[in-house]
Amino acid sequence: MPLTMTRTVGKEQPIEINVGGWLQAASFSANGEYLVIGGDGVRAWRVYEGKQLTRMEAGNVNCLAVSRDGRWIAAGAECGDVFVWNAETHEQVFWHKDDDKKINGIDFSPHSSSTHLVTASNDDTVSIWDFSTHERVQTFDHEVCVRAAKYSPQGDRIATATWDSVRVWDSNDACLLVHINVTVHPWYNTGLLWFNYHLFVLSDSKIKAFEASTGSAVSKWAVPESDGFSCIALPKHGEFIAYSTKRSVTLWDTATHTQLALIQYPQDICLIVFSPDDRFLAIVGMAGNITFNQISRITDEFTLTRLHSTSQEPDIQIDDAALHPWQLNQPVNTEALSNATTPLSQNSSHHADITIQQRSCEDLYAAGRIKEAGESLLDMVNIIDDDVHMTGPIINWVSDFLQRYLSTPESSVDTTLHSPSRVLLLREWAKLNLTGSSWKVALSAAPNLTPPRFMIYRALCDHLETTNHIADAIECFHQMNSELARETSMHGERANWTEDFTQRCAKRLEQLGDIAADAQRHDEAIAQYSIALSLDPVIQQDVFMKRSNVYMAKELWEDVIDDANHVISGDPSSPWGYERKHVALHRAGRYDDAIRTFELMLLKILRSPDPEIRKRLGDYVNPDETKAAIRASIKNATRKCPLVLINTHSGRLLDRSEQDHSFESQPIFRELISSMTTHTDHARIEREVTEYFRYATFSHKWEGNEPLFEKVTRIVVYDLEESLTHDKLQMFCKIVRDAGFHWAWSDTCCINKADHVVLQEALVSMFKWYDGSAVTIVFLRGVRSPSKRGDLVRCIWNTRAWTLQEYHASKVVRFYTEDWKPYLNLDIPNHKESPEIISEMEEATGVSARFLMALRPGLHDIREKLCLASTRQTTRVEDAAYSLLGIFSMSLPVVYGEADQALGRFLGQLLTSSGDTSILAWTGRSGGFNSCLPAEIIVFNQRPTTHIPPALEHAEMDQITTRLQRPFRNSTSTMKFYEELRQLPAPLFAGQRMKLPCIKFKLGPLQSTSTHVFRAQASLLGVVTITSEEDLSRFDRLFLVHPWIDFLLDQQPVGSVADMVPKENTANHFPLIAEASVASPSAFPQDTVSPWPLSDKPRPRRHSHTESLQPPSSLSPMEMQMLALQVIARLTRPFGALLLTPDRSLGAVYKRVAAESLITVRVAEEITPEILDKLIRNVHTLDVL
Repeated sequence: MPLTMTRTVGKEQPIEINVGGWLQAASFSANGEYLVIGGDGVRAWRVYEGKQLTRMEAGNVNCLAVSRDGRWIAAGAECGDVFVWNAETHEQVFWHKDDDKKINGIDFSPHSSSTHLVTASNDDTVSIWDFSTHERVQTFDHEVCVRAAKYSPQGDRIATATWDSVRVWDSNDACLLVHINVTVHPWYNTGLLWFNYHLFVLSDSKIKAFEASTGSAVSKWAVPESDGFSCIALPKHGEFIAYSTKRSVTLWDTATHTQLALIQYPQDICLIVFSPDDRFLAIVGMAGNITFNQISRITDEFTLTRLHSTSQEPDIQIDDAALHPWQLNQPVNTEALSNATTPLSQNSSHHADITIQQRSCEDLYAAGRIKEAGESLLDMVNIIDDDVHMTGPIINWVSDFLQRYLSTPESSVDTTLHSPSRVLLLREWAKLNLTGSSWKVALSAAPNLTPPRFMIYRALCDHLETTNHIADAIECFHQMNSELARETSMHGERANWTEDFTQRCAKRLEQLGDIAADAQRHDEAIAQYSIALSLDPVIQQDVFMKRSNVYMAKELWEDVIDDANHVISGDPSSPWGYERKHVALHRAGRYDDAIRTFELMLLKILRSPDPEIRKRLGDYVNPDETKAAIRASIKNATRKCPLVLINTHSGRLLDRSEQDHSFESQPIFRELISSMTTHTDHARIEREVTEYFRYATFSHKWEGNEPLFEKVTRIVVYDLEESLTHDKLQMFCKIVRDAGFHWAWSDTCCINKADHVVLQEALVSMFKWYDGSAVTIVFLRGVRSPSKRGDLVRCIWNTRAWTLQEYHASKVVRFYTEDWKPYLNLDIPNHKESPEIISEMEEATGVSARFLMALRPGLHDIREKLCLASTRQTTRVEDAAYSLLGIFSMSLPVVYGEADQALGRFLGQLLTSSGDTSILAWTGRSGGFNSCLPAEIIVFNQRPTTHIPPALEHAEMDQITTRLQRPFRNSTSTMKFYEELRQLPAPLFAGQRMKLPCIKFKLGPLQSTSTHVFRAQASLLGVVTITSEEDLSRFDRLFLVHPWIDFLLDQQPVGSVADMVPKENTANHFPLIAEASVASPSAFPQDTVSPWPLSDKPRPRRHSHTESLQPPSSLSPMEMQMLALQVIARLTRPFGALLLTPDRSLGAVYKRVAAESLITVRVAEEITPEILDKLIRNVHTLDVL
């Protein structure tokens, strides 16, 4: 029978406190120092002092919870309130109330960083709350009232209980995972418990265990019925479970389902709860009494024999005739004496039998009737086994008699040595001697025993095993084998027992290992499994796998590999040992071995005679498939990289094929193959490959003796001889390497300029390469530390043409002084976002920071980009054009030696591609490619608005069109003029010849007013003044043309209306446009108007010489007439005219005559139908060379 206990457990009294009032809920603090109780409000009581620490108002409390880290206390109330308090300050941090609802369960998420709380209520819902934001995060709907809700120990699941079911939910997305049909009786989280991945439920006077992931039943066992409130509780280790009835608590072994202890209680119990540190079992009475039982004292009693006493019974009566011979120490007939005995109390009948048997044993032993004495003692032990508790003297007598009986010489024993009664009595001897003592002490009491040592050891081992002292049993077993190693007697019996004993112990050790593993007591689990493996090789396959699981949890990969090898050697045809070995090898970083092992596993599956195993082959991915996916990703990544890169670790130049192979030499290549066993994770492959091929670019001013491709391709970068330029390249590579990048690119050594095809691709792709870099390192030659504000503005780096695109293309930039210190000691990752850098770049370029930050490649903001490039310097004339290819997303054949022809070809293609005639808005010297294109890019430092008329304001436009309506009321010339302009093609270049749509005005005879200044009368324009270094008098005919057709038609505005300030004197920068200092891009409000257009795409324009923009067909004739009048209104605006002359040798081909200043003209202020008719005749598309 189980051990019966009253208030005293072990050697110490339980701690008792009376808190007064009725109680409904309780929960220990995280450290077990105080108990939080709930009834009328919430109170905290210190365990040892029995002193109340604080009180928190909360109404009638149904349930309580303390967070795992001890920081928070939560309560759910009868009236629907949910409270959370700070456990240290007792300050209320959360309160929510739902009327007409009561809270039946409450629990905290186990994650220390989480502020989530789950509640169960009688309105059929479970809610997750974030008590830091006071928001309801998730809701789990049920059909009936919910009695409990508890987080799993891992926090990823929530179990809820109704009267007829338990459900398991995903705590992140409220997805129902498992539904278990089981009756749950207790309320307020007291009948539902998590233990690792199992659930314990109190149901129908049974404790039932379920697998939480599947809902399958694991075990169940009956517990005493209760006529009052009942609940269950688990200590942290989970080896036993507590169950309460109305006035008692029983403890049950969770593995064997045997009752371990019974604790009686003097009042009705409402709750039992273990402290988190497993020190106390608190029994909470409904009337306010709380008893704290020390668990260590309870568990010490588990091993006590059932011979302990709790009373001094019995009282018996024997008649005088039977008693007299006994008192004279004369042998008596036991049966006669028993018949003469009268029991006087409830248990006295058993006690009388025991007393009689005791005297009978002594009489028979004294008479030399040893066999009968032993049998009598055995009868007495059987009586004791029938739920009778004996006093200490009886125990002492039994122990002494057994010692005498078993020490009797074999010749005195009138039975065979191995009679059943003698074996059973030897077991009773072992039981008594092991009570409160170790097996070694018990063995020391056996030197005079006559049974063979094997039988003594066997009795000790069997009892230790029976009482779950498995480790002691094994130790005793090994001692027996050591002592009896040379003994050959009873070899067969000993061998049979040894086999049976080791199998039993091994199985029990495996079970104990399972319990320890589930409780994450890894060292204990390993010890149990290891002992089991040392005992019974028959079960080793499963146990090796289980032990390897624990080794994996501890990340002891070599031990996992050893266990997997044992599994493989035990069954070489099975794939599963290979599977476990692969995992361990992978986690140990031995990827080549892991891949080979995985391939062996696939081979074993393929060749398995079991068709079910062969079906599993489809669950796995062949490593060759993963390799192919990785190689495809590598190809895709390196296509975006420069053709040649410096490997920052080896210091060598590698082309694309070598870059591809370099990834395969990295551990990550094999790690990816080894890790992808069930599916190819393309997303991860792309992430890893992209991360590996991140590269850094270099931006600097070229200097003499730069290390070129021809030199570096034959030597390691770090081995270059010492020089300023070599040191510059080496330091760039070291900084990039130290930042964690494998690759670096410098325009000095990474372009084979001797290969024209390579050079062409590099110049065209350079903007894209800088844009794709992870970081661009800018080297500021001439700036030393400590650097100061303004050094960047004045640095020669800010004057070079190539560095313009390098800066704007790069997403992340870091500036370094020439002694390789961060510029201005900036410690942010991206200097491009620094307010200091933004301000200095704004000052250096003369344009707003917002435009600089928004600048994108392509045919946008053409004039603005040309203006930015206009002050930049190049060593080679051609680079003024080639350095802009990336900014405009253009491709152009690279021909070094063509001088300003390169700029002409570039601008011609740019005009053709964009149709933007603002490229023609300049004054100065014509280039050799086409007379309408300049010889130098610096001319674009002029304001394009001086050529192109500004747009009319709405009021002014309305005023002019109203005035024009009367003279043109009955005229068709307005629509004719409008149609003529609309049918004009977009300007374009065919070779060096340009098709220029325009309105042409003939210039009359010239008069020279002073040196290089001429005056003439122009048709429809009046008197015109022209300044030109050309002798205009040598030209037979001259024409002024209005090429700004897009402006007249109000299509895309030609050029920009940017309020740019031209540079003053000979400085290399524009003055700062914005008056206010710019801190960062975010300093610009969204409605701020940029000085330059920032539209995502150009407005509609014509893209070919045959294309025109048709007005919407839905426009009425009146609306069409209004559009035509608006064109005439714009025609009245002053504009910058181009001066053309026919080429005498080519007939109808024109050339532009360079003018030193703007030729500003204006059509007559009042345009009449007659003037408009003349203008119609002047609309042409001219060929210009």
